[in-house]
Amino acid sequence: MAHRSHGSLVMAGTGPLEGSPDPLQVRLARTRWEAMQKSALELRELSELLLADKQASGRSSQTIHWYAGAIQRYGDWLERQGAAATLQLFTLDLVRRYVTEL
Repeated sequence: MAHRSHGSLVMAGTGPLEGSPDPLQVRLARTRWEAMQKSALELRELSELLLADKQASGRSSQTIHWYAGAIQRYGDWLERQGAAATLQLFTLDLVRRYVTEL
């Protein structure tokens, strides 16, 4: 998505047409991510937020159903491991371990 900024064409989330990320936007995104209470956000809640976003952006019901099932199955697996199904445990290492056990 593009918009005009001070007379020059800018892609959303990037700097002027070079395609380079806007350093301020990158810093703000990292700050929000780092400040987020990941241990408090359950995957069930995250799933609801994600599904609402996907529905609002016009994704098919089949795609939305797939996302919901994938998150639910991962959360169920975490709980079988004795862990809380929270965003804090949605890590590359744990997802890799989950995938190897499928």
